[in-house]
Formats: sequence, structure tokens, C-alpha cells
Amino acid sequence: LHQAAYMAALSNGAESECEVLVEKIIDIVCKQCDPNGRFLEQTNDEWVDIGQGELVKTRVRDLLMAASPASQEQYQNQPQETSQMSTTEPLPSDRTQVSSS
Repeated sequence: LHQAAYMAALSNGAESECEVLVEKIIDIVCKQCDPNGRFLEQTNDEWVDIGQGELVKTRVRDLLMAASPASQEQYQNQPQETSQMSTTEPLPSDRTQVSSS
């Protein structure tokens, strides 16, 4: 969702455009989906709604970067926490999740 536009804006140094795209993604998930979605993050054995603030913006940016073809290989070769956006039930290894309420 908007990944190509985000990468183009990032490569052109258009940080304000990147921010608009991140906010647009959050708005789509949280306000335009039917039912509305939310962003969840796993802490220990519990899923916590992380709202729509700066933490979500950071997670969306991270996911956009991880999804870029240019960084796919590099991202996969580095040990990192797993982040996912999904409307399905979370897998045990997932740390960030989008959920429909």
C-alpha cells in the first residue's frame, strides 16, 4: 500500500511526502477499512493496541522499508524482530499486527 510512492519520495529526499504517505496508510487502516482496523504489537503473550501515534508511524515506515525490493535481501539477511501487517489472526512469532475490530 503506497510502497512504491514512499520509496520514490524517500529517494528524492521528500520527507514531507513520506510523512503524508505514512499518515495516509494509518488513516486507511484505522478509519477507512470496514470494519476499522488497528495496530497491535505483541508484548510477552499479550497483544496491545498501539494507537495511531508516533510508534505506529515508526512501525509503518519500518514495514515500508522492509518491503522495498532494494532492501529485501539486506533485511532478510539481518536478524531482526518480525513485524507484520495483517488482518488475520496473529502468528506466534508476529510482533506487530494490524487487526480489524
